[in-house]
Amino acid sequence: MNSKDRILNRINSILDRPVNEGEAYLTAINLLENIYGPNSEQLQAMKTVYQNIYETRQDEFRRDWDVKEFLKGSLDALKAEIEGGLIESIQSQARSEVLGDFLTLARESHDEGHKEVAAVLSSAALEDALKRCAKERGLNVQGKNMMTVVNALRSNNIILKSQAKTLGGYTDFRNDALHADWDKIDSPTVRSVIEFTDEFLEESKYANCQG
Repeated sequence: MNSKDRILNRINSILDRPVNEGEAYLTAINLLENIYGPNSEQLQAMKTVYQNIYETRQDEFRRDWDVKEFLKGSLDALKAEIEGGLIESIQSQARSEVLGDFLTLARESHDEGHKEVAAVLSSAALEDALKRCAKERGLNVQGKNMMTVVNALRSNNIILKSQAKTLGGYTDFRNDALHADWDKIDSPTVRSVIEFTDEFLEESKYANCQG
């Protein structure tokens, strides 16, 4: 059972019986913290509304009813979002941010005259972006080399012919970088790989890989 199924089973176990306030609240808080982060707006909103109900409802019965309905509604909404691909979307966004950090470091290293470091970082980011694109379209690229991934993307019309041609050259660059053949690597190519990968990750350019 994967993490998504475990989370859904946990939510269903609470919703399938009369709501226990403490259990439902702690579950909702834990899920929001783990999915969105400890400082997320979603988590803070949950805590604020929960506290507001306690502070504004004078009647104990009404307060308990509203709290339970709020928690039930929150878990129902979270369940629907998870079933709709929330976790996968967040994971994808997180990976994009990591790759963006790689490219930032690559660009800084290149500008500081360390083209070798920039070559390794940019080629790793490019290969990861290509494989992620392929996986999101249901292609099996596990353990495949970069050229095989490029060919799979092209044969499935996920990337353009011109992109595939450019990536063919970048495959040699990637191999040279990871095998430390520094004499085969020049600064203009490093910069080109960085810019290509950056554009590939942009939503407008990368939307074709979202399926």
